[in-house]
Amino acid sequence: MKRNLFLMILLNLVQLFALGQKKQGQALIDSIITELPKKRADTDQIKLLTSLSGLFYRINPDEGIIYGEQGLKIAEKIGWKKGIANACNHLGVNAQCKSDYSKAIEYYSRTLKIDEELGDEVGLSGILTNIGAIYLTRDDYPQALNYFLRSAKIDEKLSKILPNKPEYKSYYANDLGNIGHVYSDLSNYTKAMEYYLKSIRMYEELSAANPDDLDSKSGIARNLANMGIVYRKQENYPQALECYFQSLKTNQEAGDKMSIANDMGNIGIVYNCQKEFAKALEYNMKALKLHEEAGNKSGVAINLGNMGIVYSDQATALKDSVGLNIDLVLQRRVVLYFKAIENFQKSASMDEALGEKDREAKNEGNMGGTYLEMAKLFGQSTDHLVSGKTIRIPGITKAEAIQKANACLMKAVAIDKEIGDQNNLENYYLDLFQVRELSGNFKEALDYYKLHILIRDSLYSKEKTNELTRKEVQFEYDKKAIADSVKAGEEKKVISAELKQEKTTTYALYGGVSLLLIFGVFIFNRYRESQRQKNIIAEEKQRSDDLLLNILPEEVAEELKAKGSADAKQFDDVTVMFTDFKGFTKISEHLSPAELVAEIHTCFQAFDHIITKYNIEKIKTIGDSYMCAGGLPLTNKTHPEDVVKAALEIQQFMLNYRVEKMKAGKESFEIRIGIHTGPVVAGIVGVKKFAYDIWGDTVNTASRMESSGEAGKVNISGSTYALVKNQFICVHRGKIAAKHKGEIDMYFVESKL
Repeated sequence: MKRNLFLMILLNLVQLFALGQKKQGQALIDSIITELPKKRADTDQIKLLTSLSGLFYRINPDEGIIYGEQGLKIAEKIGWKKGIANACNHLGVNAQCKSDYSKAIEYYSRTLKIDEELGDEVGLSGILTNIGAIYLTRDDYPQALNYFLRSAKIDEKLSKILPNKPEYKSYYANDLGNIGHVYSDLSNYTKAMEYYLKSIRMYEELSAANPDDLDSKSGIARNLANMGIVYRKQENYPQALECYFQSLKTNQEAGDKMSIANDMGNIGIVYNCQKEFAKALEYNMKALKLHEEAGNKSGVAINLGNMGIVYSDQATALKDSVGLNIDLVLQRRVVLYFKAIENFQKSASMDEALGEKDREAKNEGNMGGTYLEMAKLFGQSTDHLVSGKTIRIPGITKAEAIQKANACLMKAVAIDKEIGDQNNLENYYLDLFQVRELSGNFKEALDYYKLHILIRDSLYSKEKTNELTRKEVQFEYDKKAIADSVKAGEEKKVISAELKQEKTTTYALYGGVSLLLIFGVFIFNRYRESQRQKNIIAEEKQRSDDLLLNILPEEVAEELKAKGSADAKQFDDVTVMFTDFKGFTKISEHLSPAELVAEIHTCFQAFDHIITKYNIEKIKTIGDSYMCAGGLPLTNKTHPEDVVKAALEIQQFMLNYRVEKMKAGKESFEIRIGIHTGPVVAGIVGVKKFAYDIWGDTVNTASRMESSGEAGKVNISGSTYALVKNQFICVHRGKIAAKHKGEIDMYFVESKL
């Protein structure tokens, strides 16, 4: 079984916590708690409470939330805006550490609004960083990069205009490291290393100017550790260890115990990858002790899980031992498997208490895989036959091992389905296939193997197939566009040649009156031809304008023509609709590219007519996916109702079209439709084949509404439902898990009232 690692990625969430603290950890917490009762319920007490909230975010976010809410309550009571912003910022970080991203965004948005009102660029920089971190967690890399770059732009400016304040340069260095995270997650390791090194150089300059600056040392160490992660992903283990040990040395000089623990945990992971199990356990145990001393429950849980992986991998590696007594090897493997299970169980229990469902699922899956390995040690009975002797495995029977493996794996599957995470299901289903095979239930074994293949295909092959199909469809559209472009170009060449000829003719007129009289009739014909060419040019201009309007909204097109560019705009309330065809890949296999394009064109042409009727803006199509939005570029109050009405018409069109195709004995698409309402940013992207596009969490959620829906249904979010519930009959589906979104209230729209 492929084990799930618990890697400690070092991302600075809040810059303010990392700077200007001479005391650290528990000593600082104790000193603030001692000072707290001495302060009145004013700005001083708010500052202490929010500082405590910030200090607890890595060790006990629940405690951090308690202090943050106390600070927020006092700040609201006295009307101190900056205090409210700081409290919300710290509350957001604690919520983020609990994976409560919706709550975190709620707090961050409040902070962002206040900092914008106050013109607080330092505050803006920090909150932009925190929002970017959430998008990075959700794998929304364009948005994460957008927020990190916005933060970097502010900090770069501040560092230049205020060179006597080195903290701004430190903030900027932090931004560069976070940008490196985005590229690392995108597997663009060259770019990631480039930004990590830029960040390190800036921290080194700060450290050289002030050797006592512990924050700069921590920044250097943080980037070194993340470079180690990049090398580990590339399986360059010697370089990964070199980076981690450099980071460890720097953190030891700075006295940052939490980061020291993280470095040791990551060193343990690399040693395990190299099958140096003794060293792996040594460093994991050191890390575990430091996390326990600091009261960092999350760090403790992570290291317990990683130690479980080391024990399990060590046991599995022993089966290939040469020259050792086979009975002793068997006994040693059993002992190690039990140690692995003990650690996985402890880690899973802690993660369950912390609400870390993704880690809990990984621990359950790792535990199930370990029980499976134990079950494989048995023969057909509950005894294991070795060299003609019967060796009984102590503490567990074959049936018990199979039963426990099944229970753990089923729990892991249930949790991952609940949170919408399919990344590990492939491994869990493969293990369940082996569990059923060992128990002699071959029919269910085959079912789980099919599920394993299905998930594997959905994660890899299906996406590649769909992408190839989309490219093929896009090629057909591009080919048509190129043909139109070439035709237009030929017409322009003709016009140019005709105009040049006309100019030559005009010069000839000065040859004399006699020639004028001789060629009078000719000149009249040329005049008529000139007028005809002018009409052609006017038609071409109109055609160009129409083409531009076909690509961009009228308001954006006019802005683009007027000043050569169009500004991106924030829209606070927009309704976004996604549609996607079910069975697209299967049906496309039976059609030629031209037939496939014709099918999609028929559907999308109908969609275009429908949304135009409701003043909805078409954003783009990607293969078989259609995206549009109401409420932009001109805002209106009817967009939620308009988009739902359009969705119902699209639903009806597809139903009628499906009936027609079935009558003709042909296959046809079924459609899923998803709708969500919220804020977006809209603007033009690209310089070649530019397009009007929209970005933001609203777009991602709308896409999840489509993927979480059912064929033939219009699935809307709770936010859209709240705006249209008096106009439509809707059926509440309950809270449905959406990938990277948690549980969201969803409704099927049945009809208009």
